[in-house]
Amino acid sequence: MRVIGLRSMEDTMPGQDETLLRKVAQGDLMAFSLLVEKHKRRAYAIALGLVGTPDEAYDLSQDAFMRVFRAAKKFDPARRFFPWFYTILVNLCRTHLKKRGREVGLDSVAEPLDSAATPDDAYVASESRRRLWAAMNRLAFKDREIIMMAHFWDYTYKDMSAVLSVPVGTVMSRLYYARKKLKQELGNDFA
Repeated sequence: MRVIGLRSMEDTMPGQDETLLRKVAQGDLMAFSLLVEKHKRRAYAIALGLVGTPDEAYDLSQDAFMRVFRAAKKFDPARRFFPWFYTILVNLCRTHLKKRGREVGLDSVAEPLDSAATPDDAYVASESRRRLWAAMNRLAFKDREIIMMAHFWDYTYKDMSAVLSVPVGTVMSRLYYARKKLKQELGNDFA
């Protein structure tokens, strides 16, 4: 089930975001506006996938952009922008979930039902989603995050490696074990 198709991180010219961020560090508000416009949908989708409620996702993604604006002068030009931004956003989401409790109700990002579906089909799909998110809620944050990256945000192994700052082999290993844990949780939910 794919919920949100996010573009690959390689769909833009290399260095473009970093150039914009250097301009932001010099006080260029237009550059900041361009950076926000370019990444706001992806930031919102990531936050929504992690916290599960539209209002909180919007607030967290906006807060992440404000932190980028305030920290632009501290940005290490040897790094890529999006992995740095992703870390800021995910840390905000993680902190937010710790404050409110870890359960995420992700019905708001669930796949829309086929308009020709029968009421029985709608019930089965709804119940399956409920069970999936109940199982996802029981996973550790890092397991839920990597499953979201791979199966809901369409990230490649290379994208996940860049964002998480770990080798591709580590991404593959984490994803394998996260899937295994999710399968166990789903088994418990259907028992």
